[in-house]
This record gives sequence, C-alpha cells and structure tokens, in this order.
Amino acid sequence: MNTIETIEQMVEAMEKFRYHLANNYEINAAIQAGRALLEELKGQEPVAWQVHPFDYGIGHEGVYARTDRLEQIEAWKRKGWNVQPLYTHPQPAQPKAEQCTWTQSEDPHIPDTWEANCGAIWTFTEGGPKDNGMKFCPNCGKPTIEAAHGIK
Repeated sequence: MNTIETIEQMVEAMEKFRYHLANNYEINAAIQAGRALLEELKGQEPVAWQVHPFDYGIGHEGVYARTDRLEQIEAWKRKGWNVQPLYTHPQPAQPKAEQCTWTQSEDPHIPDTWEANCGAIWTFTEGGPKDNGMKFCPNCGKPTIEAAHGIK
C-alpha cells in the first residue's frame, strides 16, 4: 500500500466516524487537511517511468526505455530493473523543432560515428543515418536530416 492509499483510508475512516467522536471541529479540520494533502500528493505522482538501457541489455550509451503503462512498470520491477519516475507534474506539450541534424564526426579515432544537434552520438557499421533508414532520432524523437559533409 502506498502513501496515497493510506491517507485515503485514514480520511475515509475519519469521515465515517466523525459524528461519533467527541470533538467534531477537530475531526473536520483533520479531514480537510487530509483531503488537501491527497490533492497535493496526487499532483506529484509520476505520469511516466523509465529504465536505464543497461537494464534491458543495450549498454551504457543506449536509449532509455520509457512508458506510462502501469503493467509495463510492474513487469520491469519483477525483472529487478531500476524503474525511475518521470514528470512529477504533467508537463505541458512543448513545440518540437522541425528536425534533428546529424553530422559525421571528424574524430579519426571513432570512424563511422555521427553526432546529432540534440547531443546523441551513434556509430554505424556502414553509411550514415539516411543509409540505415533512420527516420527519427533515437534520442529526441525528431525527424532526422543529415548535414552536408564537413558542415556543422
């Protein structure tokens, strides 16, 4: 049982027995305080969760898996994965940029590596994002576009 369920039970019990208790004013004040606390806590509940890529076998530099489905969260927990809550308040929709621009890295120590303007880094065995059918950035989710070679 979580904190919210516990407080809900306490408020329900106080409401049920308020007329049988000696000091009605204090009970009413406690019920109102409990309801206010419940509203505050419910507004702070996570609306999405994520697990680290290491947990599901991608490795340290992979993409986080995210969900808002409670049954998926429970499945991850049963596997022993570290489920992290996200968005303690629902986030307003942010306008997304039109695209995520990818450029080939000029570092000779990491050939075939591409960098995105959102901060993602990806290594392809052949070609680049377009050659490998990458239509959306795995980091930010925006449509991908390749920059002309040598232009950042």
